[in-house]
Amino acid sequence: MSPPSSMCSPVPLLAAASGQNRMTQGQHFLQKV
Repeated sequence: MSPPSSMCSPVPLLAAASGQNRMTQGQHFLQKV
């Protein structure tokens, strides 16, 4: 479930956080529409 960007990311925690943030933003966007 981890995005490919997490592989090149030096900090896995940062990658996971950014992934969650992206998912939350997508959900908010869907809710807006």
